[in-house]
Amino acid sequence: MKTVELMVRSTCGSCERVEAQIAPVVEKCDTELVLVDVDLDPDNAAQYGDRVPVVVIDEEEFACWEVDNADLEAELLFPTLGVLSFLCCYVRSRSVDDGRSSALRGWGRASHRPLPVDQLRSAR
Repeated sequence: MKTVELMVRSTCGSCERVEAQIAPVVEKCDTELVLVDVDLDPDNAAQYGDRVPVVVIDEEEFACWEVDNADLEAELLFPTLGVLSFLCCYVRSRSVDDGRSSALRGWGRASHRPLPVDQLRSAR
């Protein structure tokens, strides 16, 4: 099970807003939400400074200040979605016009270039 930490400050209104926003998503994904007051630990205070709220998933920063609920849900349910989107786009780009799939023809060719991130996101 993943752990979602929300780095907050007790005086941060945005932190309360983001907590209320993401709590239902985290619960829906059967994940634990842990609030961490960065001012209680000098290392956290130094690391995050004024950058709160920050969403951290399994010790990796996911979002700062604003959180997209759909992106959060996708990350919690399908952490490899980026790779799967890439493969789906690749397969579509290798299909021939007559409808017969030639998806794996040319796999690994030097001419293949990864799709830009914005195209991967639109493929979801």
